Amino acid sequence: MKPVITEKELDEKIKQKEDELASGDSFKKGPSTNNLLDEYKKELHQCYAVFSSEHIKNNIEKEENVWEVYEGIENLNQKRKDEIDFFFRGYLAYYDEITRNNSINHLLHFKWDEIRGRAIVFICPKPARVFSNPETCPPATAGFSSDPVPPKAPPPPYPR
Repeated sequence: MKPVITEKELDEKIKQKEDELASGDSFKKGPSTNNLLDEYKKELHQCYAVFSSEHIKNNIEKEENVWEVYEGIENLNQKRKDEIDFFFRGYLAYYDEITRNNSINHLLHFKWDEIRGRAIVFICPKPARVFSNPETCPPATAGFSSDPVPPKAPPPPYPR
């Protein structure tokens, strides 16, 4: 299961790593900064599905790919959004790897609508809606066996 990010978001992550590596750590002995940065770029490409903004808008943010819409999500900082993202990725990774035995690999994308106070979660390949109508399932299968049922809500914010 890979989360979807734009090329711009990828560039921002690389820039953050460049700044981190340039912040005085160059005096330490070890691998060169260029080698570390190259390894980091490889890791990012393994961890994320990187697409252009146009590709995301035209191919992923489509009505049939909507997994769930969560209302009442507002005034979230980036750290809180990342926590919600990790919650969903863990939920879906367990489903893809354990429940489906690595037979499918979903892409996951969030669209944060700050104005309306909601989060739209997109999943690719598009979710099969059989869990809402068990009669359409083949005999002897669970009603939600083709795709995971979306979580009921993101975890609540906990005071720190």
